[in-house]
Amino acid sequence: MKTKDENLKRLLIIDDEEDLCLMLKIRLELFGFSVDFACNAEQGWKKIKSFKPDAIILDVVMPGVSGWELCNKIKSDPETKHIHVYICTATQADGQVVTKAKNVGADNAFVKPFDEAYVFNEIKNVLENPNVASH
Repeated sequence: MKTKDENLKRLLIIDDEEDLCLMLKIRLELFGFSVDFACNAEQGWKKIKSFKPDAIILDVVMPGVSGWELCNKIKSDPETKHIHVYICTATQADGQVVTKAKNVGADNAFVKPFDEAYVFNEIKNVLENPNVASH
């Protein structure tokens, strides 16, 4: 028998701003997710393998491996390519961020600061309705 937490969709935040990760973790848990986070791409890859998230909010600019590179790695690996990835960046969007995100296999891209309710509801909708595509 599954516990209540085992039934929750798993979401992993990978961002080098630990305070942002903690804040998002608290808010995402209120939206009904089981949440974990990592503060760099290398730690994120390990957590992907152990936490087995359904979706990832992935920062682009981090020390070492970038979010672009990690997204490409996630989508190239047969064990992880099914995970929904949402790129999150402080770079001003001019349309190119979303295009680049889609080119590396991400579901969508959002610019910080983003409308949390919109982003969380979009992720929740995609996870609860797998046949619905992201915008």
